[in-house]
Amino acid sequence: MKFVIHHHTGNPREESHYDVMIESDEALLTWRVTEAAMKELLEGKEVSAARIADHRKAYLTYEGPISCDRGMVKIMDSGTCIPQCHDNEVTRYTLIGSAFYGTLITKKAYGHNYMFQYIPSDAEKMH
Repeated sequence: MKFVIHHHTGNPREESHYDVMIESDEALLTWRVTEAAMKELLEGKEVSAARIADHRKAYLTYEGPISCDRGMVKIMDSGTCIPQCHDNEVTRYTLIGSAFYGTLITKKAYGHNYMFQYIPSDAEKMH
């Protein structure tokens, strides 16, 4: 499986943010994370993420303008995603990318809200 994180900017109707996408069978599971929360996530803090509509797999490699004047996306990170465990509320993934190299934990909170936590791998800590 693969993952991609897009930095989404330039949409006049919403603030810049990140879309975290993880490959599933036919689409990309997608969550929106604010810019401030992404910084905190990379620091290992637990942050809120909003589950949004699944995206097409074409977004695994796409960078550029979004249709209907909804801004631009640029890939912040991408790589391999290995699901580790899953239950109804919590999923753990191993992410192997350049910015994210470790474990991403997603916990369903309420409605479309999730809590994300990133734990860097020991190998990353040694760099």
